[in-house]
Amino acid sequence: MKFKEITDSKDSHPLDKYLASKWESLAEVLSSTLQRVMNYVFVLNSGALLATLTYIAAKQQVTRGVHFAIWCFVVGTILITVHAAADYYGCRNQLRRFRRDIDSFVKNEIDWEVLADRDNERRTGERIWHLLGWFSAVALLIGLFVGIDSICRR
Repeated sequence: MKFKEITDSKDSHPLDKYLASKWESLAEVLSSTLQRVMNYVFVLNSGALLATLTYIAAKQQVTRGVHFAIWCFVVGTILITVHAAADYYGCRNQLRRFRRDIDSFVKNEIDWEVLADRDNERRTGERIWHLLGWFSAVALLIGLFVGIDSICRR
């Protein structure tokens, strides 16, 4: 049966329930996956920074490549920390605006359509957050390759 063929509300109710449940489940999986990846990037950047600083403390002289790797790990750690802060404050602001709109709707100050339009128009900053995450990961990889190359050439 196609969507337009559903005319009886008793047929549409289970479908609506299923779609809402599936949508919520997939959104939660996507969110938790992104969170896990960002945690890994943070741990890897900060761990690599700590390992490189430990290496420098144990050696008398190090090459420029190792110093460059340190700065890559520092930049990666900063970027992923900014990512986490921007994500938090972005979500907090969205919740605050949504709550304000719900209050206006309940007080009959705005219509349902206005509430829905405002909710759909809210910017999430997703592109910026993805870029910060990717740049952090790229800084980690560059730092690893340069650092390992510098250590192995000695």
